[in-house]
Amino acid sequence: MRKIDNVSNDPHQVIQLVLDDGTVATVTLDYNPMTQRWVFSIEHPRIPSPANAIYGLGVSCNPNLLRQWRSILGFGLGCMTTDKVADPVNQQDFANGRAALYVLEAADVEQVEQTIFGVAV
Repeated sequence: MRKIDNVSNDPHQVIQLVLDDGTVATVTLDYNPMTQRWVFSIEHPRIPSPANAIYGLGVSCNPNLLRQWRSILGFGLGCMTTDKVADPVNQQDFANGRAALYVLEAADVEQVEQTIFGVAV
C-alpha cells in the first residue's frame, strides 16, 4: 500500500499513478462545496468500458474504493481518515492530513479481502 502524497486542497486535481505493473492510472479528484463531498473518476486500460474509465464515485472512508472491480483491475484505492470513521467532507481534509488516499497493489487488495472481508482471493 502506497500513500498518494500529492493530494492538495485544490478542488480539481488530476493525479497520475504508476502501478507496480508499469501501467498508469489517471485519477481525477473533485471537491463539491455544495454537497461537501469529494468525488473521483479513474481511467485505466483494464477498466471494461468504452472510455476505459469509471466516473463519479464518492470518496469515503473505505479500505478499497474500487472493490467491486478487484478481480478485473488487480489494484485498488483506499481512503483512511485519522478518526477512522468520518468521510473526508472538507476541502482541506487531504491537505491537512485528516484524510489520505492509498494505492493498493494486487497483494494489498488480496490482504484487504482476507483481513477485512474474510474472503479468500
